[in-house]
Amino acid sequence: MQGRGMGDMMGGRGMGGMMRGMGRGGAHEAAYDTMTINGKAYPSTETIRMKVGETLKVRFIGTNNGFIHPMHIHGGPFEVVARDGETIPSSARFLADTVNVGPGQRYDVVWKAQRPGKWLIHCHIPHHTTNNNVEEKGGGGLMVVIDVS
Repeated sequence: MQGRGMGDMMGGRGMGGMMRGMGRGGAHEAAYDTMTINGKAYPSTETIRMKVGETLKVRFIGTNNGFIHPMHIHGGPFEVVARDGETIPSSARFLADTVNVGPGQRYDVVWKAQRPGKWLIHCHIPHHTTNNNVEEKGGGGLMVVIDVS
């Protein structure tokens, strides 16, 4: 099995420190209510390219922004392998399609590309997947595309 990581939101071929809300700003500051992954909001997030059978390690990190983010990956369940920096013993690991990531929490999950297609990693709170409540190219904010061939 080949594996990839997504750094800190998402690893190896990294996705860095994940969920960060931007503050209220004036005309020269970042837009209010824009959520980011590795400092970018969709559609500026990097597409992850994989092949069927490859695995992806994603690290979801909840920054101290006061939000709980129900993070979801389309295209099949993922295995939760670590929580808050502690590896979960193999016998206690579990499959999920969504984890609720609160401020200061961290989850490492492993997702396997089971079939070709474009699959989303995103937050399940609708206004967290827009940019200041506006969709751009079908979404915004906390969204990343996984393109599996």
